[in-house]
Amino acid sequence: MSELTRHGGRKGRYRGKLKIRWQMIMVAINNNIKVIMKHISKISNRQIKKGEVCPKTA
Repeated sequence: MSELTRHGGRKGRYRGKLKIRWQMIMVAINNNIKVIMKHISKISNRQIKKGEVCPKTA
């Protein structure tokens, strides 16, 4: 949640609840992609083992 607040969570750029909700969804997706890419780049600096980046859960 703090990441969303840092990226405009308190102040919507658009008017209307639907547009602001859309903006917050896009900010959340963007933040999640950045976190995943940071994790992958950290792993790629060392040897990647099979299934380490996207482990199967079953």
